[in-house]
Amino acid sequence: MQSSSLFTKTNLSDFPSEPDISDPGPDMGNYPNSDYTLRQGRIYVESAPFGYQTSTQQNPAAYNFPFLLRYGLTDDVELRLAGNDLTSTDDFPNSKTGVAPLILDTKVRLWNEQMDVFIPAAALEVYLQTNWGSKEFRGGVQPSMNLNLNFPSTDVTNIEMTLGYTGVQAEVELNQFSHRWAIEQQLTDPLELFVHGYYLPPVGSLDFSKVIGTGGFYKPSEQTILFTSFNAATDRNSPPFSTQFGIAFAF
Repeated sequence: MQSSSLFTKTNLSDFPSEPDISDPGPDMGNYPNSDYTLRQGRIYVESAPFGYQTSTQQNPAAYNFPFLLRYGLTDDVELRLAGNDLTSTDDFPNSKTGVAPLILDTKVRLWNEQMDVFIPAAALEVYLQTNWGSKEFRGGVQPSMNLNLNFPSTDVTNIEMTLGYTGVQAEVELNQFSHRWAIEQQLTDPLELFVHGYYLPPVGSLDFSKVIGTGGFYKPSEQTILFTSFNAATDRNSPPFSTQFGIAFAF
């Protein structure tokens, strides 16, 4: 799951009565997850109709259609349903097509930033990858936890970071740490660009998978944001190239 943008407001009293995708912004787009939660009763539908990554030594190239559904249970608690949805691996003659497992997710906003004393805004995210998907892509039930941090530098520059801890079922049950980050710069009212990356250990390996990339958000209307990213590996464990194109709607 990928994160929000600078199209955000930290004071809930600033939220408009009508849906505005920039308040608090989509949670797909770049790698870290946002600390922001939706206002009570607000719904976001986020999806990347085209996602692709090239093959690695361990995994074939794959196309997928990730999505994220978000609902504001309260102003500080968000219920979420996510997944890679339709997935196809390019591994002829052993190519596979099916539906990736669903992910049940909850995000709770903990506190606002106090940058005068170097305290970032924070949210706790707890989620569970289920076995509800095509058997070809089931990886067992995998519980995870994220600490989502936000370091606003200026009105137009922002740093986001996600520290994650995931239980993975392989030949033995493993616990993995991950780190995702993004530096975001708002150029104009509708356009924001970012650089982002992640550090993630592949299952069964002590070597970290390292990826860096760039992308952007574009807001064509009050209820819609488009996003894309282009990413490259800096090691042999990661896909040499990956990309996605997506859209988010506010209701």
